[in-house]
Amino acid sequence: MHGHERAALRTEKELRHQAKNEVDYPPEILDAWRGEQQRLKSLLIDHDDADWAYPLLRPAAAPLPPVVTPAPSAPKGQPSRPSWSQVLAPSSASAPTVAAPPRVVEVVKEKQPLTLVGGVDLSFFRDDKRTAIAALVVCSFPQLEVVYEIYKVVELTAPYIPG
Repeated sequence: MHGHERAALRTEKELRHQAKNEVDYPPEILDAWRGEQQRLKSLLIDHDDADWAYPLLRPAAAPLPPVVTPAPSAPKGQPSRPSWSQVLAPSSASAPTVAAPPRVVEVVKEKQPLTLVGGVDLSFFRDDKRTAIAALVVCSFPQLEVVYEIYKVVELTAPYIPG
């Protein structure tokens, strides 16, 4: 069971109890929070629909394996799209003995490579569960060098209920 499914199985009483242990939010705020969680769940995309591709990283000393492109397939009545290329390692390949920086190997045709990754976080003050520091950090990929970061003190207007 995934985390979002576990959270959906919680009862309203459990949510109120957990939220009250952290901050005493009025019932209407908790109800609005629960409605927003359901709305966000309905927007969840659980399949790949992006125009970018995750590049495959291989040690520079390792030989490149052959590239195999399966034939495109599409549901009946729909146009076929270019298929993903799959990089398959040969069964006789051995691990390199010398550490070398990774190199990017293009694995997907007709898609842009992933070049940026980001993360967000909320960190709370020990004695104040309504005030937090929000952080957004964006890094180049695959180098993972910080290209943008911003931090801001925020006041929560809805409960933060982890899980």
